[in-house]
Formats: sequence, structure tokens, C-alpha cells
Amino acid sequence: MKVGKRLTAFFLAAILILTSNVTGFAEETTADQQPEEAKSTYLLTVDAEDSTVTVKGDHVEQKTASTYQIEVRSEVVASVVPADGKEIKEVRVNEEQMDLADGTVTFSMPEKDSLLQVILKEKEQAAEETEEPKQEVTQTEEWELPDEKEYQQRLQLAKALGMEDWLDEEGWLDDGYFAGKSDLELTESGVVPLIRNSITNPKMSRAVTLYNKITYNNISSAEFAVDGKLAFCLEYAKTTPPAGTATGTPTEITNSGVKAAMYYGYTGPAAAQYNFSSTSQAVLVTATLSSYYYSGQSPFSSATSGNAQSTGFTAFYNFVEAHKASVPSSFKAYAVSTGSNTQHLGYWTYAPTGTMYLTKTSANTAMTDNNSCYSLGNAVYGVYSNSACTTKVGTLTTGTNGVSNPISVNEGTYYRSAI
Repeated sequence: MKVGKRLTAFFLAAILILTSNVTGFAEETTADQQPEEAKSTYLLTVDAEDSTVTVKGDHVEQKTASTYQIEVRSEVVASVVPADGKEIKEVRVNEEQMDLADGTVTFSMPEKDSLLQVILKEKEQAAEETEEPKQEVTQTEEWELPDEKEYQQRLQLAKALGMEDWLDEEGWLDDGYFAGKSDLELTESGVVPLIRNSITNPKMSRAVTLYNKITYNNISSAEFAVDGKLAFCLEYAKTTPPAGTATGTPTEITNSGVKAAMYYGYTGPAAAQYNFSSTSQAVLVTATLSSYYYSGQSPFSSATSGNAQSTGFTAFYNFVEAHKASVPSSFKAYAVSTGSNTQHLGYWTYAPTGTMYLTKTSANTAMTDNNSCYSLGNAVYGVYSNSACTTKVGTLTTGTNGVSNPISVNEGTYYRSAI
């Protein structure tokens, strides 16, 4: 009887164990067969002042000039080309320092919106100069031989962008590449480090609609000359006109923002009141702010975006907004058309005016005071713009108190002669 009970108990225990194992196996099988969750994407923002960053990968989609939508855990390859005179100190992703090899970092996209930061430092100078080996290249009259390291960096960027065929012998983009392209297109395409700053070339002569390309902080812009006057683009997103383009009849600009941007901007009459960091920055923020006020077009998503702040655009915009009312009425801004498909250009003229009057006094008051034979009134003088007194600009006639009528004249030197 005991044996039968033991067998029965053993049989029941075996059934329980088997049931437990089968249940567990079924649960594991069910878990293994659940469908894989769809992978999500996150935003990678690039903070890279004074450098160009090219971000690539099988699952990388560029959204703006500095943001990318990237699939989580996918491989990301970022290539960094620093500006002239700079070198890479470190590259960080979400504050974690990345391993850097030949200006490139590779990492897996984190499961969150992330920040890629490029930190630069001034390029170190050699401790002592050594004699350079002679080169077989003939130096041109206009340009110095390229720095080899910077030249290789430009080649590296051009290769990454597929632009090798457009480079000249010094690693700069050929002028032919700019045809039919706006500064906005050039900025967003990442080719700015390959553009030579022609504003630094002292041998560039002035001509009608002269076109000088300039770059600053990876933003492209330009300066022009219209009838010998310095001019800026007013429609940033439109194609830039090449040198020699015919211009239309000038139209006066009444927009106070455009006038103030030119008045306080690069080479403006009041440029000394604002502290620009460099000539390139002065040209860039003057041109882009003039375009922003004139047409609403600029390389920035807003006047206070990250890129706008890093280039100095925001600070200059705030300054101009606070000083628009101080621009004198004698300062005039004009726009000219360069064709239906190319942008308008803007320039300014300024003829500051002043008030001139004359006071006649007696050299011997003891003799002339209360003496009807002498009078301070009705003395007539001609005012001339040349020392020969042949180019008359006005007449001054004294009253009985010796003070003449006022006349308005442009700023300058004048000469008087009694009439």
C-alpha cells in the first residue's frame, strides 16, 4: 500500500515538473516571437565655430546647415576641417570626448537628441624657424604659395564633398563654380572653406559691380561695387550677379533698417561706433542684415538663432535696432536691379550738412560804438568752395548786430570774399 502511494506521489511530482517546464518554454517561445520594435531617430546638432563639419552615414538625413536626423545606434562619421590658423583641440558628443583620427570621428548615434561640439585652438607656431626647401613652383604675382597643411585640408574636404574637379592648383574653388549659385546655396552646401576670401586681395581693382567673395564662420557672402560705390547683396537667397553685370536705375531705399545697417556697417559713416571682430565679419553682418531688412532673406533661420549669434549677426542686429532713429536724413541708401533672376544690390551716399554764418565785429570799439559813421550791418560776403573764390555756394549778409544770415552747406572747407 505504501509502495503504491509513493509511486502515485512520484508520478504527480513528475507531472508538475513537466508542466512547469513546458509552461516556461512556451513563455520563452512567445517572447522570442514578438515582433522587433521599429528603430527611432534623433536629432544631432553640430556646434562648430570656425570649422566645417561633414556628417555622413547610411541613416543620416541633413535637416539644416547644422542639424541632422539620424537613426538610433547607426554609425555616424563626422569629418572636421578647421578654419585657417586653427587646429582641432577635441571633438565631443554629449560632453564625451571622441577619438580623433585625421580630422574624423566615428560614433554610434545615442538614443536621444545629441550635441556634437568641435573645440579648436590657435595653430601652434614652430619653436624655431628652419630653412624651407626650394620649391619648383613659381609664385604668382597676386597670391602666396599655399600652406601645405591647409592645402591638404581643403583637398580632404573637397574629396568628401565630391568637389575635386572644381579646385584650382592651390586647392580653392574655381570662379566658374559660383555661376548661377546664391550665397545661401554655397553656405548650406558646406563648401565655404574652399572659397578664397577675395576681399583680402589688395590688387583687386574697382569696377562696376565688382564681385569680391568673402566668408566668415562658414557663412558665404560678398561685396560688390556699383559705379565705384561699395555695395551689398539685398536678396541673399538669389543668384549673385557676376562682375560686369549691367545695373538698372537706382531706387532710393526708405527702409530704416537697411539704412541703419549700412550707416553703422562696414565702411559706413558711423562704423567706428560698432566693434567688429574682423573685416570679413563686418562685410558679412552688414550684407546679411541689409538683406534681412530689405527682403527677409538671410542665411539664418531667425535673427537670434545659434548661427546668427555665433557670427555676430544677432549683436549687430540688436545694435542697429537701438540706433535706427539716429541715422541722419542726409544719409541715403539705394537699390539697383541686376536682372530678373539675380539679386538687387544696395549702396549708400552721404553728404553731411552744416550751418554757416558770419559775425562782424569792430577792431576799435572806442571809435565805432555809438558812431553813426560806422555800422556792422549790410556787409555782404560771398562763400566759395575753392580758394580762388570762383565757385560760389552762398551769400552772407550781416544785420545791424553784425551777425549774418545762416546758410546750409555740405561738410567741407569754404572761403569768403567781400562783395
